[in-house]
Amino acid sequence: MKHLTSMIEISVGGILILSGLVLLLIIFRRPLIEKVWKYRKEIIRHNLSTSFPELGPKDINNLIKEYYKHMCDLVVEPFFLLSKKRAEKMQFNNTEILDDLLQKKKDIVLFSSHYGNWENMAALPLFTGYEVVAAYTPVKNQFINNLLGKLRKRYNVTIVPKNDFYKVALRNKNSDRPKLYIMIGDQSPSKDSIKNGIPFLNHNTPVQIGPVRLSQKLDCPIVYLDVNKTKRYQYEYSFKLIEEEVKEYNEMELIKKCYIELENTIRRSPGIWLWSHKRWKYEHLLKAS
Repeated sequence: MKHLTSMIEISVGGILILSGLVLLLIIFRRPLIEKVWKYRKEIIRHNLSTSFPELGPKDINNLIKEYYKHMCDLVVEPFFLLSKKRAEKMQFNNTEILDDLLQKKKDIVLFSSHYGNWENMAALPLFTGYEVVAAYTPVKNQFINNLLGKLRKRYNVTIVPKNDFYKVALRNKNSDRPKLYIMIGDQSPSKDSIKNGIPFLNHNTPVQIGPVRLSQKLDCPIVYLDVNKTKRYQYEYSFKLIEEEVKEYNEMELIKKCYIELENTIRRSPGIWLWSHKRWKYEHLLKAS
């Protein structure tokens, strides 16, 4: 089976099919997803309407259209990472924050989110002296999983399965080379682990506190990653220090600081956050508690 997978990965037919799908998404993008597939349209509409009750139906429909366009771009964009010349032209602002913390030999927990293009973080080692470590969720489809793995590791990001990420980070504490740990912080917790809720986008939102908990365990700063989509396929990334001395705060104080920044980012341009997931499906459990 392993040999068969390798053959499929390099087969001309596989490459042509993949190239054809990418081309379709580039040319037809939104109509394919919105009109033909209608991917999770009611979930998207519900999430947007409850997050922005001040917006009318026309505004919500415009955001849905923007979201579908962006989602199609996301399918195409990881392949741009194959070009080092293109990756080197990505725009990262406020990198002096990372430089200063690296001089102090401090690890960093980077609070990122499903906003804009988070796969572009694979190019981060080109812009910092940190060893960059990222958590990932393995994909069931082995071909896609291997392809994404190669793209994510192209510029020497160390990728760790999410179930092992925490213990790997703790094991690396005080290592010779400081680490920058990328953590997607806006994921919904599992039903059994819901304990904490904060105000976010007009909801009482269940949150995972993993990023701030890890920063306190490592006694390292937590940095927020702001994202701005400047035009199609192009993004501007900016680093913002949330707190350097994290042990002076409790977990909820720190996670609220992160989510305030995330809400500001989303409200600036709402259409490129991941609206197609049931982000608030367990909100009622917080209200009942």
